[in-house]
Amino acid sequence: MATIAGKLAWERIIQAIKTGDKPKASDFKILAESQQGWHPTATSTGPLKYVDKNGVIRVTLKQGSNRTPGSDRPHVELRNAKGSRIDLQGKPVTRKSLDNNTPISYSLGHLIMQHLNYWEFNGFENVYLEDSIELAKSKQRSRLSPNT
Repeated sequence: MATIAGKLAWERIIQAIKTGDKPKASDFKILAESQQGWHPTATSTGPLKYVDKNGVIRVTLKQGSNRTPGSDRPHVELRNAKGSRIDLQGKPVTRKSLDNNTPISYSLGHLIMQHLNYWEFNGFENVYLEDSIELAKSKQRSRLSPNT
């Protein structure tokens, strides 16, 4: 069940598509985080993904890469509870389908896409990605000066 914030994010996503704009990655992030049992995950070089309580990757937010034709720009990839690729309407799509790569405006900022290695913070191995950003900011400030 989505929260109110998640429902509002979904409305912004649909509105952007209806008006010909690209939906924002931050709205997909809010939507994913509003789903019960979903959690963010990322490798040091990979995209931000949201995995459900059954271990199925449901949302993948990508900045784009020249490695794969058609996915060189920021886009989101969605999957249903069975792990099958879907478009925004929930219809099945193939890996190479254009609807598999819904264009987005990448609005998450630079820090998140650095995929901070939160496991490097001893005792904080199980914190979420956004928590690791705050830890990294604190760690960085402590290196600058003891009073910062």
